[in-house]
Formats: sequence, structure tokens, C-alpha cells
Amino acid sequence: MSYPVRFGLALLAAVYVVAVLTADTLAAQRVEWLIDWRDLHWSLSDLHRWLWSVTEGWGVELGQLSWLQDRRWQSFDVFKFAFWLLLPLLFCLPRMEWAWLGLRRMRGSDWLGLMMIAAAGGGAMAIIPMVPELRQTYPGLGYLPGAARWEYFQLQLFWILSWLIGWEFLHRYVLLRAVSRISPAWGWLLVPLCEGAYHLQKPLLEAGGMVLLSLLLTHWTLRRRTLMPALLAHLLIELELLAYQLL
Repeated sequence: MSYPVRFGLALLAAVYVVAVLTADTLAAQRVEWLIDWRDLHWSLSDLHRWLWSVTEGWGVELGQLSWLQDRRWQSFDVFKFAFWLLLPLLFCLPRMEWAWLGLRRMRGSDWLGLMMIAAAGGGAMAIIPMVPELRQTYPGLGYLPGAARWEYFQLQLFWILSWLIGWEFLHRYVLLRAVSRISPAWGWLLVPLCEGAYHLQKPLLEAGGMVLLSLLLTHWTLRRRTLMPALLAHLLIELELLAYQLL
């Protein structure tokens, strides 16, 4: 493959990432400019209803898919799962470097680094009650009955699983490798920039923290040439946040 073709594919990948993040942001902010971007918030329950309406006149029995109506699947973000993970994965399959998705390149120091990130994450959780914006965004739910907290845990876990793997794959495989081809020395900085811009929907303190974390995780990914440390670190922080809310 010639250099201009590789450059063109890298540029296309970068444009795709910016486009899907922008679309998701518009949907989250309930923007109705040009189209109603809220329609991009699909759940698996929505998918079941759509399939039911489409196949209603075909004599097709969808009873075997009734599990999609389970309330837990209402939190599964189909748009993020499809456009952050499935489509980029299909695009990358012909030239996939599978070692980027495995643990073999991780060393003992990486596991120590994950422990340090977990400790830092715990410290960050302790700050939430002290900052009104963060406290409002992530309210403590420890006062709820056990059954309600268990249901919330399941809903949040399904939601995290729907986007977390895609987020890391989109940023630290697709985008990172693309911008590194466009600008080998400084292109990687676009990853923290994109992540920080997306998190401007959240309190500024959180957005700033996301930029710092992204700088660390992106550099880490480049050194190890695997996105697993970043994925595990991100998962740890999300689970810590969930634990903070429920305990």
C-alpha cells in the first residue's frame, strides 16, 4: 500500500472518530438542529420494538427475542456499541494487529501502574462530595434499599459494557494509530484533545481530569503497543465510581 493511500485512510479514520463523537454529543445534549439528534440514543429495547414493527406483517415470531425487553437492556447504548466498536472493528479487521488487544505485551510494572491508578481513582472519589457540580452529577445512592441498588448496579454495568470497550478501541487503536501516521511526533496529542472535548459535557474538573488521564493512558498505550492497560485502568475507574454511588 502506497504512502498516500495509508495517509488517506488515516485521515478518514480521524474524521470518522470526530464525526461519531460529535453526533453522540449532539444526542446527549438533546440538540434538534437539522435533525432530532436524540433519536441516536438507541437501546436494545428500542431495537426489539423496531424489529417487532418491521416484521409484524411478515408472520415472523419474535418471541425468542423477548429477553431484549428486559429493563436492564434499556441502558445498553446501541449507537455507541455499533459506531464506537462494531463498525471500526469491521473496518480494521483486514489489517488488525491483534497484539494491541492482548495482555502479552504487558509487564509487571504495568500491573503496578494499574494499582496506582486504582488508588488515585479512590482519592478522586473522595473529592466528589466536596464539589457541588460533581456531587450533583454523581449523587450517592447508598440510602436506597438493597434491591434498588442492585437494579441500578445492573443497569449501570450493562451501560458501561456497551461503550467502554468501544471508547478505548476507537481512541487508543483507531484514532491513535491514525494520527500517529499523519504526524508521528505529535499526532497522538489529538487523542487527549478529543477525549477532553467530549467530556466538556461534564463538570470542568472532570473534563480536566480526563485530559490528564488520557495523556497518561495514550502515552502508555504507545509505549506498550497494546490498549489493554488503558482499558483496564478505565474499567477500574468506572467501577470505583459505581461503588462510590452505591456504598
